[in-house]
Amino acid sequence: MAEQLKREITGLSVKLPENPDESYIDLQDTSLLGGFDNLEYLELINCKSLMDLNGLSGLKRLKCLRFGDCGQLKGLEGLEDLPALERIDLSGCTSLENVDELAGSKRIWDVRLYGCGSLINLDGLKGLRYLKWINLSGCGSLNNLDGLKGLQNIQRIPIDHCESLENVDTLVGIREIGDKEIDLTGCIRLKDVKGLKSIKGLTELIINDIQFENLDIFPD
Repeated sequence: MAEQLKREITGLSVKLPENPDESYIDLQDTSLLGGFDNLEYLELINCKSLMDLNGLSGLKRLKCLRFGDCGQLKGLEGLEDLPALERIDLSGCTSLENVDELAGSKRIWDVRLYGCGSLINLDGLKGLRYLKWINLSGCGSLNNLDGLKGLQNIQRIPIDHCESLENVDTLVGIREIGDKEIDLTGCIRLKDVKGLKSIKGLTELIINDIQFENLDIFPD
């Protein structure tokens, strides 16, 4: 009966207390999720001890995945084979260092990395040509956007408070920004914004708390 129920479930949400008043059992790995072969949506929130995602390997139907405030998660090992994945939210995963394992999920169009302060590169996003939305706000250790090179379909990309970011050159291929604005507030090491020159639809550039060497971003 239990195994049959697992196969019938298509959505699962696990939310642990944000500030528990008493001791509770935290989730350290995803082994308990084995057998949920038809999952399309999975949400794990405030699993502050979660470090091992190997229990999610091979979930062929998984389309949406959310890890909120899983502060011990450093990597995404176990997510290499998720061919149906379209959306992933890793907001608040403050120890996450890379997203390399997303490289095989070619259908992804929405990636949220808000507050991933230890993230050092976006190499796992190379070649994800359907990517439209990516949130990089508060990724304070990220010093380049090289993983986004050639991704022309990006329409929304908050990148404020990326204190280590030095340039946005790899955004030069973006066709059009749907939000009409890009917020660079707090990107204190940014030297210029030449990479934004060719983006259509960009009508507002928010540059608070920055001193640029070169503000020539507009076409002649």
